[in-house]
Amino acid sequence: MKSKSKSKSSALDEIVNDLITLMENGVKPWRCPWSASDAMPRNFSTGNEYSGVNIFTMWMYAAKFEFSSNHWLTFKQASSLGYKVIKGSKSVPVFFYKSYEVEDENYDDGRKKLVKVLKNFRAFNIDQVVDEKGNPVKVDTSNSEPPISGDIFDAMEKLKSEYSEKSGVRFVTSGGKAFYSPSNDKINMPDFSLFDSEDGYASTLLHEILHSTGSEQRLNRFTKQNAKYGLKDSYAIEELTADIGACFLGSYYGVSGEVENHASYLASWLKQLRNDKSLFLKAAADAQKAYTYFFSILDKTSKRAA
Repeated sequence: MKSKSKSKSSALDEIVNDLITLMENGVKPWRCPWSASDAMPRNFSTGNEYSGVNIFTMWMYAAKFEFSSNHWLTFKQASSLGYKVIKGSKSVPVFFYKSYEVEDENYDDGRKKLVKVLKNFRAFNIDQVVDEKGNPVKVDTSNSEPPISGDIFDAMEKLKSEYSEKSGVRFVTSGGKAFYSPSNDKINMPDFSLFDSEDGYASTLLHEILHSTGSEQRLNRFTKQNAKYGLKDSYAIEELTADIGACFLGSYYGVSGEVENHASYLASWLKQLRNDKSLFLKAAADAQKAYTYFFSILDKTSKRAA
């Protein structure tokens, strides 16, 4: 059963419809369904990790269809390995950009410019594949790294110290609200005792750290968002970006907690998503950039970073 690539618009419609359904029910579709640190979706054949919007759409579909694995592959890759896709299996879209050289309309001398065009292909979860004898395909997890061991609070305190030293961001423990202040370049965190769990504290901290990557002296994400969406909606879009990015970081550190779910943000995200179906592609791309930038600041190369 070969899966054919759908058009960009129909593939986007497919994802957006599922996203809207989940969000209308108050569910964050980008939450990682695995608590293990090796949670980033990857290609079974090449071992490469998927990036951007593909991370949370694969998480979303893995949870929706109750897959046990975060490994995926195309119909062609399965066939090349001697495997078969189980009849009736539903594939999911995987998005990527392809660059083309076209004439630059701003000039009449024939000069060219590069444009990026969104494309997609289809992939199946390894749970949907069997070997030549009809048996489930086993995934080698022997090289998977464990989540951070020991006390999560101590690990996060160490991270705060290292990130502050490398980035210049100040961390302050005060009051009952967690926030990042761009004007003061500081992250305010409530005392650890005010959180229900270590995971909740860690998830909130990672969320605020993601916010800090958007400052003018770093990725300058806030200015671009304000110009595109306006002050009110850009705030919600930034929350979406930080929420997705914090999930990426949480999967790296083995943190399974969740930042408080703000109904007003979900409503604003739904409004934007209905108006602009490419919103999640952009937010996920920004979250990916922040995730990668975070590790570049810490002078670390994560095998999970796309």
